[in-house]
Amino acid sequence: MNAFRSAVTFHQSKPAPCGSSERENLPIGDSAVVIAYARCPANLTPLQVTRGSEYEFYVLPDQRWIDFFIPSGPDGYARSLIAPIQERFRKCKPLPDANWFALAGAIDRPTNHPFFIGSGPKLVPFNAEGRLILFANDARGFYWNNFGCLTVVITRIR
Repeated sequence: MNAFRSAVTFHQSKPAPCGSSERENLPIGDSAVVIAYARCPANLTPLQVTRGSEYEFYVLPDQRWIDFFIPSGPDGYARSLIAPIQERFRKCKPLPDANWFALAGAIDRPTNHPFFIGSGPKLVPFNAEGRLILFANDARGFYWNNFGCLTVVITRIR
């Protein structure tokens, strides 16, 4: 399985084909609906963010994804039955101090300017540019045991 996956439906902007390398600057005020898959360590979006832009992220209500056998919402979870094992891998997460399995984003790759999203609404200003990616905040190498997806609405504010 390819580590990168793309799934986007645009509401006001033109659609980008699934798996496409196309990138798009979302016009101010436009929104995109993106699917973030739990098993994918870097869900590619066709959104190209620019320095000085600002986006709002919001997860549609009542959604869950699963980390091995642990159901979680977009805000993730702090501890589980396997906490002693997880603690050993905490620093392997893109956001080590954020909850396990929280929805997160970054630019181009999970280790490049990662940020917490959670359920939102979350306003994120960007001070770098590149392709927006979304992912579950999980330890590298452990995405194989993840299931489900979240639907995320992304709106360009500035």
